[in-house]
Amino acid sequence: MAVISIAMPAYNAEKYISYAIESVIKQTFEDWELIIVDDASTDSTPNIIEEYAKRDSRIRVYTEKENSGSARLPRLKAISMMDSKWVTYLDADDYLEPEYLKKMLSIANREKADIVLSKMVIIGDEGKTAYTIPKEGYDTTQVLSGKEACSRTIGEWQIGGNGLTSLLLYRKAVTDCNSKLINSDEIDTRKLFYCANRVALSNVRYYYRHNAESITKHLSVKTLGNMDTAEELLLFVKNEFGEDSLEYKKQTNVFIGTLIACTIDFYRLYFKIGYNQKIEIIDNIKRKFSLVLQLRDIADANSLTKFLFMTHYHLFMFSCLLMRLKSFFNVKSI
Repeated sequence: MAVISIAMPAYNAEKYISYAIESVIKQTFEDWELIIVDDASTDSTPNIIEEYAKRDSRIRVYTEKENSGSARLPRLKAISMMDSKWVTYLDADDYLEPEYLKKMLSIANREKADIVLSKMVIIGDEGKTAYTIPKEGYDTTQVLSGKEACSRTIGEWQIGGNGLTSLLLYRKAVTDCNSKLINSDEIDTRKLFYCANRVALSNVRYYYRHNAESITKHLSVKTLGNMDTAEELLLFVKNEFGEDSLEYKKQTNVFIGTLIACTIDFYRLYFKIGYNQKIEIIDNIKRKFSLVLQLRDIADANSLTKFLFMTHYHLFMFSCLLMRLKSFFNVKSI
């Protein structure tokens, strides 16, 4: 049994996956296993990972028959196959510094931490460092309570979401393994932090390659699901921090901003969506607008936020009316 298990979801990752796997093989700490779950890739990814598995017995491969549409489900599949004490995650287009595992485990043991967070170095399209999370100058020697760590992700990510985690804690905190929400990792990470006793920060580097072709950055009906994720996260913050908390006010603003963005995306997608799907999306957006109107914090919001929200609300309701009228007259003319 390995001390550290690494979960790697992979889908059509032929461009960078060798680099990612090599960064694991080159780790100075050698008691690891790498579980790669191929999410029904259609490029040469399966051949690449099978070749690595033949060369190194610490690498295991599992292949899904159908694509899941997200990295979360393959990652969860990999974690379900583990029996180590610690788990970490590595996406197929990212990579680790050579002493990543050694340093992270050392901090976990020294600080008696349930989670050790890495410093995420975001690599831009030209291969240069765009920025880091936490920002340069942030005190990465801190050890936080789980609730405080969770708080520092609300509104903006002051700290990163990747690192070394107790496998026991992960299985305790992440229980909804069948969630279909887009970006549901946003919720998983907060729940994981909240359930931890001690979360240690670090300056150990995880290199995150900015992927402009990611499904979450392409405009599609699926991206409209971001508003469902934001609503779910708002409910989590309400339940755990309370309606009077600063965290709830911050997440309310995130929810409103996400709802407005998704409404704009809906307009852009309008002529690409069938009538029945339009009705389903409209009903969902209307329900979320109604939810915002009931929130106490909307009354306390600054004038610009309130103006933007109410403008989009009235424009949306007017467009719904026009759609209904168009449908009515089309039926009458048949």
